[in-house]
This record gives sequence, structure tokens and C-alpha cells, in this order.
Amino acid sequence: MNKLILILLFIPINLYANQECNVVEELAMNVMREHQRNVPKQYFEKYIAEEIKSNPISSLYQMIVEDAYADPVKMTDLGKEQAVQSFGERYKKFCESSTVDDE
Repeated sequence: MNKLILILLFIPINLYANQECNVVEELAMNVMREHQRNVPKQYFEKYIAEEIKSNPISSLYQMIVEDAYADPVKMTDLGKEQAVQSFGERYKKFCESSTVDDE
């Protein structure tokens, strides 16, 4: 399972702006999904420290992890899925607004 999570989480960010924001959305959704499955926050912290510390996305990744784990784990499957979807959408919008500001 750990290998699957690593594959899903480490997606190259060297894409065009719109695709980049889709990747940010997926990354955020994956982090929140794992949080909703009660994966410990330390798993992500260790991954960031050991695997992507020098990668330009590490600070964004850390911000997403901190933000996701600030939310409580939802009690129902529907609540969990809504949390995952809204969290991903929020980071996609954040990315799109950042991309517009950079142009």
C-alpha cells in the first residue's frame, strides 16, 4: 500500500499552468483522502523530509499536509468524500489564482 500511495502522491509538477493546477488538485485530494483514512500525518512528514526535501514542490506539499490535517476526520463515507472533493477544489482554485497573478 505504501508504494501505491507514493506513486499517487509524487506527480511531476513540470506541466503547463492548467495541467499544473489539475496536478495540485489531485495532490491535495490524495493527501485529504489518506487523512480521512486515518493515515498518520507523520507518514507525509517523513516522505517530505526523506524523498522530496530538495524538490520545489516540497513547501506546497507541506502546506497541503498541514491544511488537510487541520480538518477533522469525517464520520461518514459521504462526509469523507465531500471533504476530499472540496479540499481538492480549494487548492485548484488557489493554484489558478496564483497562476493568473504570475502572468
